[in-house]
Amino acid sequence: MFFRHFCYTEYRRLKIELSDKVKAVSRIDYIIAHMDESIVLDDIAKAVGYSKYHAGKIR
Repeated sequence: MFFRHFCYTEYRRLKIELSDKVKAVSRIDYIIAHMDESIVLDDIAKAVGYSKYHAGKIR
């Protein structure tokens, strides 16, 4: 429950910020959509079109 609340809160906060936060929102969307699965950084990187390194650095 806390994780879902955290993701939703983070999603809303990032959605308000524009500029280069678009990829962060995409990452959060991916996490929320696949919350019931085992997710690794490679999956998130592919979903947002970044390398594993850059996907891990998005804030």
